[in-house]
Amino acid sequence: MHRIMDNESFLFFALFLIFCDEQEFSYDVNSPNGPNHWGELNPKWSTCNNGDM
Repeated sequence: MHRIMDNESFLFFALFLIFCDEQEFSYDVNSPNGPNHWGELNPKWSTCNNGDM
């Protein structure tokens, strides 16, 4: 029987999926990266702090 992936490769791949799945922003108002925080997430989005929802 052939192993498709060794343990180290599997761990790296699993960690990659966990950390790369995180989105830079969210549309969920209750999320820490939601619309109420967009102006804080990225300097290019700082004007988002000037508006109202």
